[in-house]
Amino acid sequence: MTGSQAIAYDRWRIDLMKKELGKIDSDLPLIEWGQGFRDMAPALDALEAELLNERVNHGNHPVLRMCAANAIVVKDPAGSRKLDKSRATGRIDGLQAMAQAFGIAARSVAAQDVYPDGQFLFI
Repeated sequence: MTGSQAIAYDRWRIDLMKKELGKIDSDLPLIEWGQGFRDMAPALDALEAELLNERVNHGNHPVLRMCAANAIVVKDPAGSRKLDKSRATGRIDGLQAMAQAFGIAARSVAAQDVYPDGQFLFI
């Protein structure tokens, strides 16, 4: 991947999204991102580091707050972590997407190259 933008996606039903993107001749860079420990552990580490260093401004968005309230962190036997739902009906998609975005940023380029002021803004 070149550049500093990409969209992480889960394999579940991505064929429908790719079909729609094809209809509009989109060239958005898509990167497969699994929801298991292998991909989500480093993504969660990257998100956690930015949160702890107070470099994330999510504007106290109510949907993101709801997703965070519904999420728990689970560990595998090796200690790798990923997000999970604490209740079967609670949604965590916004927080999951946020973690994936930080995972891509950490995997592809240094955060300072993408965000010179050191701030990530999620709207």
